[in-house]
Amino acid sequence: MYNNLRAEMTRAEKTQKELAEAIGVSKSTFNLKITGKTDFKRSEMVTIARELSNPKRPNLSIDYLFDKEA
Repeated sequence: MYNNLRAEMTRAEKTQKELAEAIGVSKSTFNLKITGKTDFKRSEMVTIARELSNPKRPNLSIDYLFDKEA
């Protein structure tokens, strides 16, 4: 689930632990969210998009990152 999110995490060299800390949850809670067992809050999505943005990919959209179909 969230294949785009996982791909961008790899590109940005960000771990689940780092993103979990950024959104204020435990790594295990983040894992539940990234596997689709629980939902991300909108504020968490915004923070993750900001954390994964970089000069090469400055405007990663929430729709792209959190597309469950990709």
